[in-house]
Amino acid sequence: MYFRALPTRAEALKPQALATLRHVAERKPVGPNLLVKLADLYDLFGDPKTAAETYLKLIEQNPEEPLMRDLLRERLTNVYLRDREKDKAAAQIEAIIRDNPTMYPQAYNYLGMLADEKDDFVKATDYLNRALILRPDHEQTYYDLTRIQLRAEHPDEALATLARARSRFPRSFVVEFLSGLAQRGKKDYAAAMKSFTAAEVIGTTEPHEHQGLPQTDA
Repeated sequence: MYFRALPTRAEALKPQALATLRHVAERKPVGPNLLVKLADLYDLFGDPKTAAETYLKLIEQNPEEPLMRDLLRERLTNVYLRDREKDKAAAQIEAIIRDNPTMYPQAYNYLGMLADEKDDFVKATDYLNRALILRPDHEQTYYDLTRIQLRAEHPDEALATLARARSRFPRSFVVEFLSGLAQRGKKDYAAAMKSFTAAEVIGTTEPHEHQGLPQTDA
């Protein structure tokens, strides 16, 4: 939106904008579309608490309208994420996939990353495996899942994930590099050296192949 691209202008208008929005809200407007716009504007001008309350109220008022409900949950999730309320954000994403388990595969990626931030490796692994069921050609998900398995000190699981990735992406710097890390974690140093060498060859001959290499604590 225009004001998000110009934060200083939004900040200058914030007191007047919020006062106007509260005046409109006091008149108890009806119609979900207007209320959604009000919530959007509350969020835009720095009142995430009121924005979240408005979105939640609209979700409660429109339980039988799935498209509206999912839109509101998505916007509410964004509010919570920006306000660093990650548990509340996760609850909204879980509600979305509970009602639509196959429609939003990227939701499993979000939940996996949120679980990873809390070092809940079991949940993170489960979510990312579900994401791969729905999007088996999404390359980055394999690497995110491998990174989590390495952090959890499960190198065999990591190698199994990388074998699945290799079957779809047979010449990948990242697959070979992460394979080396997993094999090193198993103390299979000969295999690790072979994988690192393969990664180096790919990186030398295809220098752009390894852009976006995921970070790992392994």
